[in-house]
Amino acid sequence: MKVDEKEEAANLLFDGHFYIGCSSVCFGWDAPECVFRIYGTISCLRQRKTAFHQQTRPRAQQIQKEHNILTSVTLAQAILESNWGKSELAIKANNLFGVKGSAGVPLINMTTKEFQDGKWIEIKANFRKYTSFDESLDDHANLFLNGTSWAKDKYRAVIDARDYKTAAKAIMDAGYATDPTYASKLTTLIEDYDLTSYDEVGAKVIRNQLAGTKQRLKKTQKERFMVCLMDSLEQLKMKT
Repeated sequence: MKVDEKEEAANLLFDGHFYIGCSSVCFGWDAPECVFRIYGTISCLRQRKTAFHQQTRPRAQQIQKEHNILTSVTLAQAILESNWGKSELAIKANNLFGVKGSAGVPLINMTTKEFQDGKWIEIKANFRKYTSFDESLDDHANLFLNGTSWAKDKYRAVIDARDYKTAAKAIMDAGYATDPTYASKLTTLIEDYDLTSYDEVGAKVIRNQLAGTKQRLKKTQKERFMVCLMDSLEQLKMKT
């Protein structure tokens, strides 16, 4: 396994999506290298995610307070579509949601992937260029609030949704994304990163947080596994 492949495996491991066969991640390294790389990856990911939350959470919560769009859903979409604010579009244009644009607004032309006719293809497209993440969040909220020119209530079900699962399904049903697994990716992010904890207090959110609590209980075994792995790596480090 090449060095870059090892680093990618470590990233996957501690990004919450690589558990089966994880021990093979370390078999290609000696113990100190394995421990060093994986601990370093953890630190980097945590810092990146903390910084992204600090940048986006306040405005997302304000949007929920004003318009009833769940913070957890907004954050999950921003995370998924911008890779925690590290996508090229987010970096160059503060565009968190892959919003396309036309003449009359600041634009940037970039390559993107879309799911068409059962496969992923690459296309060139013009995207909105924002002055800040907050402006991107506001524009995203306006889409849900105002719909499109041909369907004003296109995303009404997202705003009316009582919990994040219903909201994610409503987003998908409205044709927001071409990715057929978009809704499940949102719910996974919300559950893995406990995003319901950022929702404002209210009857709607209490129900949402109860749903999130049930999913967190399911994560207990996964978390215990991670603790066990880290203990094993530490023991390897001490023996070498």
